[in-house]
Amino acid sequence: MNSRRTQTPGSERQIESEPPPPDPAAQRRRAGLEAATRVELVSLVERMASSSEEIAARIDYLTDPNAAAKDLQRRIRAIRNGKRFIAYGETRGLAAEIATIAEDIRKDVLPRDPEKAVALAEKLLGLDQVIFERADDSNGVIGYELREACALWLDAAAAVRARSASARRDWLTILWDLYQSNDYGVREPLLEQAHRLLREEELRALAARFEADARQTMEDQAAGKVERYRVFSSSSAMGLVARALRDPKLYEQSIRVHSPKPNALQANDIAEHYLDCGDGAGALRWISGSVPENARFERFELLDRAYALLGDRERQIEIRTEVYRRAPGLHTYRALAEILPTAERDAFRARACAEAKANPHVASAAELLFALGEPGLAEQLILDRAGELDGGNYVLLTELAKTAKAHGRLVAAALIWRALLNAILARGYPKAYGHGARYLLVLRDLAASIDDYRGHPSHESYESALRLGHGRKTSFWARLNSVLDPD
Repeated sequence: MNSRRTQTPGSERQIESEPPPPDPAAQRRRAGLEAATRVELVSLVERMASSSEEIAARIDYLTDPNAAAKDLQRRIRAIRNGKRFIAYGETRGLAAEIATIAEDIRKDVLPRDPEKAVALAEKLLGLDQVIFERADDSNGVIGYELREACALWLDAAAAVRARSASARRDWLTILWDLYQSNDYGVREPLLEQAHRLLREEELRALAARFEADARQTMEDQAAGKVERYRVFSSSSAMGLVARALRDPKLYEQSIRVHSPKPNALQANDIAEHYLDCGDGAGALRWISGSVPENARFERFELLDRAYALLGDRERQIEIRTEVYRRAPGLHTYRALAEILPTAERDAFRARACAEAKANPHVASAAELLFALGEPGLAEQLILDRAGELDGGNYVLLTELAKTAKAHGRLVAAALIWRALLNAILARGYPKAYGHGARYLLVLRDLAASIDDYRGHPSHESYESALRLGHGRKTSFWARLNSVLDPD
């Protein structure tokens, strides 16, 4: 399975979190422990273990791999043998337990007994055969941890192989057999990260085996013996091995097995793998020509990456200019501005400010104007086109309202909160009434600081119209009263 997160430029931005700063207290504590003698540390641990069953168990894990393995096997068996359905709200707890078991295997068993670690990791990832039949893993958290368990198995198997280099064990076939039970799509890391275990010649042999299986399945499918999806299963597995090898030509072949003339979306997929392997020229062979409109922005992103690899700044500017033209907003503005020649940036900024008035997406245009240091223009845009604000765009509008308030543009902030509240009530969505009640309280607070709504209804008029238009939504007004008087 090839998963990829794509995003239309100008839509909600993806924020990458930075690693947390070092904890000074933890650093001081570590320095103190490093300075302590072995006798002092043993004495400390003994005292702690005498007062904590959890710490005592951790010591047993550390000093007795057999005890650790037995307990971990018991914990895995408890999950496997469970009968109760796991509701959506409970899946994070189960995922956390799977993650904890995997971490215990990696830290407490793997360093001392890789053979036991392999067996335990296989039992852990094997939970996929039972767990998805009785769990609502709509958020994918259980699947994520089981995918991580695949990587654990590969590392444990590699440790076994390194310790027993002279022992003959057919790891290729073992991996092949393990992947055959990929009924729920979480075992892809076994192949995609197979380089952690197999040598290059073994990976190529594995890919050839999947290709042969795909071709045989195509013959069987033509004869009506098997379902067509089997072809895609084997060729996709071949593609995963190609990723492990970082071999874009092999990945290309994995698609050509069942699609001799790849379509536009498949071409994008092939091009992305060339890009992931640092081959911009190879990618360009697949992303020139027409493409469906619904994949247009993905194609632009791929072209941008290809020209970046080739050092073609002029073509990059052309691509980003086109993307900005189609979706003018903060993200696309910054992407273009950062590669423009310095002498052209001021003119581009001025043009962006002027063009914001005609931007069909009011919130995106206002966000850009605030970011460019033009709060007055941003507020005027909101005042002029408040009726066009999409109250369903919760993430962008809530941040925009906060930004407007931070710049002292209270009327603009009020109009944004109104758009959010109007959308909730228009939909009649009871689960969001709590948010709506809070929005109305924010509007009341803002009203105390606004003397002139500059052509828009005052808060009193707005709330009166709200009660007139939505007075029958008694659950909303009840929620408002409960917020005002929680007792």
